[in-house]
Amino acid sequence: AEIIASQTNSHVYVDTDLIEVLSSKLQGKPAPTNNDWSQVYEPGMQEDQESILKRMLESYYRHQAKGGNFILVSHGDNLTLLHNYLAKKESPTELDKSPEYVEKGEFIEIILNNLKITDIFRHRI
Repeated sequence: AEIIASQTNSHVYVDTDLIEVLSSKLQGKPAPTNNDWSQVYEPGMQEDQESILKRMLESYYRHQAKGGNFILVSHGDNLTLLHNYLAKKESPTELDKSPEYVEKGEFIEIILNNLKITDIFRHRI
């Protein structure tokens, strides 16, 4: 988020609705240095797609209502769910195997006119 903010002359606001979904122990902390996610993974704590989408939409609509431009930064699954919903596309069970999956280095630009989506563009940087 800080990298994007530095390139767009914007600021970072941490939205409490956009929390770590697979391991609350990671929230606000760097990933383990040896990348052993099993040390922080909490079995049975995975959030379902419906719950993730609900949080993403709450954040999206809250920021949209303020007007102006905004950027939501999150994990690929979360962004893919939001993108598919806004684009009126079905989300598969295994999001990361979908051609619609938002990969690292990609972002989705949503153009609004009178709070209605007029265009959605996918960019790779």
